[in-house]
Amino acid sequence: MLECNRFIIKAAQLGNKDAVQIVYDMYEKQIWSIVRKFSNYFSTPELREEAFAEGCEVFAKAIKKYDWKKGNNFSTYLERAITNHFIRFVQKKQKEIITISMDEYLYINQKGDKNLSLEDVIGEEEQGVSKVELKDAITRALNKLDDKERDLTISYFLNGTPQTILCKKYNVSNATISRWLDRIRVKLQRELAVFANS
Repeated sequence: MLECNRFIIKAAQLGNKDAVQIVYDMYEKQIWSIVRKFSNYFSTPELREEAFAEGCEVFAKAIKKYDWKKGNNFSTYLERAITNHFIRFVQKKQKEIITISMDEYLYINQKGDKNLSLEDVIGEEEQGVSKVELKDAITRALNKLDDKERDLTISYFLNGTPQTILCKKYNVSNATISRWLDRIRVKLQRELAVFANS
């Protein structure tokens, strides 16, 4: 990649709009490239667009803070700034805990004819396992999934969203959605098996 002339960067830092546009045009592809590196977390076109917009905000801050005297190329500095921003975002998302209310309704079929709460599904305490312990195990299992898997689990298994709608949402084939759901099912079964054997 051609490195941006430090005089153009300086002009951009001083507020010259033409210089800012020149710098942006040179590094737009790099911003998209960094967004693609985080495609597991920005899995839909909408999420990628939002991530790109955030990358552009970081780009604007990077122009203001960049100091060529420190010896870094602007592209290296920009890459580090945007990557660090996305890493902090991912770490924050991973710390968020999904909680399930015991009286939250779960849709049993795609028509939504039969609504049951988690409490109805768990039922009475059996074999020394409390509802709270089982709820915690389900919550832990869901938290082991990435954002896309969690969204699919809630959409498909809990809300009964048809696969055809999920195909459109993620812009993938029905076969791909089926594979994703199968992987999710295996992960959840593995996590819940650990709970059952403890």
